[in-house]
Amino acid sequence: MVNEGKWLINIVEDGIWDSSEEFDTKEEAIAYGKLEFEGIYEEENGEEFNSELYKKEFFVGKIERFVPSVCVDSVVERIAENAYDEVGDVAESYLERISKEEYNSLEERLNQALNEWLDKTKNHPTFYTIVNTEKVEI
Repeated sequence: MVNEGKWLINIVEDGIWDSSEEFDTKEEAIAYGKLEFEGIYEEENGEEFNSELYKKEFFVGKIERFVPSVCVDSVVERIAENAYDEVGDVAESYLERISKEEYNSLEERLNQALNEWLDKTKNHPTFYTIVNTEKVEI
């Protein structure tokens, strides 16, 4: 995702951060936010709002993208359960003895296949979480 590691500003700390501006550094975001949000707190004649609804603050946070991955434990467990459901007790210990190398190999291959599929179908996530949030006083 292109915006990994970028910084955003928002009027509230939680909720959806949908700022149209992204910044390379926290300092750039704060400088822009101070200019941008200052207008929210002033009327056209320059007098400040006298309301508890509007606090003279905003928040800055860093974009951290969601990275889809396959949970290999769940896949192996589900395959073993399917085998047991299909044939019964003879499949009771199926896939219980796979080595760490086999496990890692399967995990790598499944995640590679998932990423290839996401690329091909253009289904990469367009959302992210915000981390390292900080309140900025105006």
